[in-house]
Amino acid sequence: MSQQTKPECPYVPEHAVETDDEGHPICVDHMRQDPGAPKYKFRIEELERQKTIQEDLIYREKVQEVKEGMGITDEELRHYFSLFENKYLRIDVLKRVLGPTLSNPNPLIKLNWPQEKDENGKIIKPTAVVPSSFMTRLSSYTRERWKQKRHRGEDGTDLIRFWTDGPYDPEEEKYKRKIRKEERQRKLVAEHNARRDKKLHQENLKLYEKIKKKETESKKK
Repeated sequence: MSQQTKPECPYVPEHAVETDDEGHPICVDHMRQDPGAPKYKFRIEELERQKTIQEDLIYREKVQEVKEGMGITDEELRHYFSLFENKYLRIDVLKRVLGPTLSNPNPLIKLNWPQEKDENGKIIKPTAVVPSSFMTRLSSYTRERWKQKRHRGEDGTDLIRFWTDGPYDPEEEKYKRKIRKEERQRKLVAEHNARRDKKLHQENLKLYEKIKKKETESKKK
């Protein structure tokens, strides 16, 4: 049967170790160096914890940022869209260009394509081919407002065009989005209040008609 290892200070093994009133091994020398501090700080288990945080927990090599869901950098966005700008592009081919490869199973940009169509070939619920988050990133990076629009070739081929439309200020756009959100909220509140008032009016009207009916019946008696 192996003997239990005697507790020792993780910083200086030669330090004196005693047991405190609660039965915890404590470094006497550390406690003497800072007599005004709480005693728990000098427990061997706490000193080991602090030493681990200082020496092992923090990664000290080079670090690369991991951006979840980001398969394309801002600079790559700018590069590719500068090639796409003001040209009529086949959406099916664009999906291949920005799609997964043998070395990377994740697409650079996952296009919202194909989209569900009715029997006449018209898209039922049209949405932006390139997700708006990428267009916003591109606009913020280039400080130009990027837009997109679908077109159709004379043979029915689905096409898309990208272009810039004036300067783009991220802070100004953020403020505008805030204003639009507040306006939508005010509109929703106003619509809710209107429905509530209409319901109360109808209930009061029914109650009034019921009272009038009773009064008429009592007069007849």
